[in-house]
Amino acid sequence: MTLLEALVRFDLSKRQVRVVIAIIRKTVDFRKSEDGIPASQLANLTGFDKTNIVRALNDLDELGVITKRKGKYGQILSLNGNCNSCA
Repeated sequence: MTLLEALVRFDLSKRQVRVVIAIIRKTVDFRKSEDGIPASQLANLTGFDKTNIVRALNDLDELGVITKRKGKYGQILSLNGNCNSCA
């Protein structure tokens, strides 16, 4: 299953979709499997405030769409490589 095929199986809000796209931009587009991405950077990319970014990240993590862990400059974010079992 491709990344997009896995993502379309989720019932994501507009905010969640835009945050996922921003994470894809910061990781996949730069051939990275994960990246330390501050909420402020995602806010700049999506146009949402940091509170909504944090909420979307928590939701996406709970759904299993992304994985996150604490990093030096923000959270280390990545798309969940096991999305086949998430939806």
